[in-house]
Amino acid sequence: MSKTAGVFWGVLLLVVAAAASPVSAEIRNLESAIEAARITMTKQGAGRFEVEAQACPTCKKRRFDVSDDTQFINRGQQSSIDQFLATQPTTGTVIYKSDSGELTKVLWSK
Repeated sequence: MSKTAGVFWGVLLLVVAAAASPVSAEIRNLESAIEAARITMTKQGAGRFEVEAQACPTCKKRRFDVSDDTQFINRGQQSSIDQFLATQPTTGTVIYKSDSGELTKVLWSK
């Protein structure tokens, strides 16, 4: 066997071994969303707000604290808490971190 053929078979063996070995990758869901039939927000005290989302009239309500990092997006444009308060209750999407439940975004188009 020539030297080139030996290298070829050696590389081929490595490729086959790598393809046959199990891949250890974890897929994690970083954010989750609720397509809400009703989203409301209430003031809970000095500068503290809470968003309540409900997927359907008979579905369980889910509550989220609003943080300084929470984004309010109306029709693709960055909005404010005051703009959201003026249009509620509304339908839309509430996005939150899967691991902590922290509210990240409220999207609506009203």
